[in-house]
Amino acid sequence: MLPRVPMALPTLLVALLCGIAQTEASKLFTDEAEFLIAPVPSADWTVQETETRPKFAEVDYLPNGQTSDDWNRLVTVQTWRDPGFRYDALAETMKEQVEATQPCKSTAMQKLADRKVSGYDAALYALSCPENKTTGKGEYTLILQIQGRDAVYGVQRSWRGAAFEPGAIPVPHEEGEEWLAWFDRIQLCDNRLAGKGCGDALGRATATARKR
Repeated sequence: MLPRVPMALPTLLVALLCGIAQTEASKLFTDEAEFLIAPVPSADWTVQETETRPKFAEVDYLPNGQTSDDWNRLVTVQTWRDPGFRYDALAETMKEQVEATQPCKSTAMQKLADRKVSGYDAALYALSCPENKTTGKGEYTLILQIQGRDAVYGVQRSWRGAAFEPGAIPVPHEEGEEWLAWFDRIQLCDNRLAGKGCGDALGRATATARKR
């Protein structure tokens, strides 16, 4: 799990697609003009932890039965609201934070690809800690950074397990493919701009929330 970087958003607008009532979901989506839809991976996952403070918000998704202290799979969605903050500068900041706070034998950050999310600039990175000197475990995280109109969004999907060799990808191939398909489902919506309101996605999210 990457450390929280102390910057940017008063409220995080994420379509959680899990145990929230329809009215609560509607409130989430209308509090701000710009909001991110980052779906929970499956019905076996739940929202376990959230944090909100001035200009920063975070929500974590974990498989049922796992906790923020004891997990092997994790999704983290973070939002930073800062007019001068750039998504492409955040990756190096995160690497430095990991190196400063986690006793990894080596830390590597690699940019995998430039992307677009709902037409907005984005990039996909891989951050690896092959072996944590304290726990003896390795961690591998894919990070999608998105430059919105009002904020920068970071969506992380993490694996934790046995230590691995530097440069290796410990996530099984089939699972990795599922991760990439899940990243493709993320949307950044803006009610102020024509064609970016994500009305259909919002309706599906609300309907899903109502059923749970």
